[in-house]
Amino acid sequence: MFIVIPDLHGRADLLEAAVRYFPADANYVFLGDAIDRGPDSRGCVRQLLSLSDAGRVILLRGNHENMLSTAAEYDRLAQETGDVNMLKIAREEFVNWQRNGGNALFREYGFFGPGNVPEDLLEFIRRTRLAFESPNHYLCSHAAPPVFLDRYQTVADSMMWARPNEGPFELDKQIIGSIHGHTPLAVPTWVEKHLYIDLGAVFSGNLCTVNLDSLETIVLRGAGGAGREALLELASDEDGLVREQPFRIVEV
Repeated sequence: MFIVIPDLHGRADLLEAAVRYFPADANYVFLGDAIDRGPDSRGCVRQLLSLSDAGRVILLRGNHENMLSTAAEYDRLAQETGDVNMLKIAREEFVNWQRNGGNALFREYGFFGPGNVPEDLLEFIRRTRLAFESPNHYLCSHAAPPVFLDRYQTVADSMMWARPNEGPFELDKQIIGSIHGHTPLAVPTWVEKHLYIDLGAVFSGNLCTVNLDSLETIVLRGAGGAGREALLELASDEDGLVREQPFRIVEV
């Protein structure tokens, strides 16, 4: 059994609730963005590394992990080569990460820079990959399936940054459908063959989970404020491309 979990953004309490709720032999696919914005990124990283050590989770990379990783990599290259321009890029990338919610994690770890990112964070990021294909041929990735879009520099960037209203996207022939986080919505929503399950858990307290075997969708509802509004323009719905995924709510 694989259970898909989207963006946590520091909601370690909701991750803990999910692990308690599902059977002890369940495995997980985490869609990325464990860190930033919320109160306990460190707790999310610790729990996910523990699940990884036990062989119970597939860790995918989100844009937030990637922003921090990019800053650290440019700093490493700058130290190796003495390239001042690379050092400047490292600092710019680090500031960009901070502005996009990283400041919460920055304060939580007691302050650091691109050259001394805490080792557990780096280890967590090292274990991430871009995508996972389940045995029944559902593709999981943070924001979009592998596709090149002109506004992004690489396919990897598209996979971590693209929004539902930029799709629907072409899937490989053997892929039945794909599952993504990244874009907070009011309810889990299909856009053609792509299922988006980020409900803005860091703010709403609603963590959407999907069983990859059955597509049973359960929203674990914890403490939180008001949920975010759904995006008005997910994609063209002229041919019924946009539809809500049935789900049930469990209070945790």
